[in-house]
Amino acid sequence: MTATAREVLADCRWALTQQSPNLSGEALRVNWVAVMTLLRAVGHVLDNVDGKRSPALRGAVDTWWKEMKRSKPEPAIFWGFIEDARNLLIKEYALGFHRTIRGKEGPGKLNVRVHLEGARSLTGRTTRIEPPAEAQVIGELVAGHFKGRDERQVAGEAIEWWEAQLWRIDELVAKHAQDTKD
Repeated sequence: MTATAREVLADCRWALTQQSPNLSGEALRVNWVAVMTLLRAVGHVLDNVDGKRSPALRGAVDTWWKEMKRSKPEPAIFWGFIEDARNLLIKEYALGFHRTIRGKEGPGKLNVRVHLEGARSLTGRTTRIEPPAEAQVIGELVAGHFKGRDERQVAGEAIEWWEAQLWRIDELVAKHAQDTKD
C-alpha cells in the first residue's frame, strides 16, 4: 500500500550505511544531503504518490498528516530532526553536525583532537581527513532536540520511526477495507 514511500525509505537506509565515520569532504556532505533529503521525501511521496493509490489510502494518509500537524512539536524525530535538519541543509547548506577525531590517549601517546564542521576549510576548499586506524571518529549534532547525539544513530532512529508510521498507515487501510467489507 505504501510501496513507493517504502522504496524511498529503503534507499535512505542504504544511504545511511554509506555514512561512515571515515567520510569527509564532498563525500560526507553529499551523502548526508542524500540521507536527510530521502528521510523527508518519504513523507512527500507518501502524500503525493502513495496517497493517490486508493480512496482508503488517501484517507489514512490525510488522517495521519492531520495528527502529525496537530501534535507538533511531537514527535521530535520528525519535527526536530527530519524537518529541521533537512531545512538547515536545503536553506543554508549546513550539515548540522560536526565530527571530532581523537587519537589514542594515554602515557606516551600523542593526544590529537581535530574538530570538523562539515569538513570544509575557511577558504571554501574541501578538506579531506584520513584518520589513523586507531583514531576514534565521533559525530555530534550541533543543535536542536538531538544536540550532542551521533548523526548516524539519530538518522537510524528516524528510519525506524518512518517504518513504524508506514506500518501504521497500512494497518489503517487494511482496517478500513475490512470495515467496508463487513
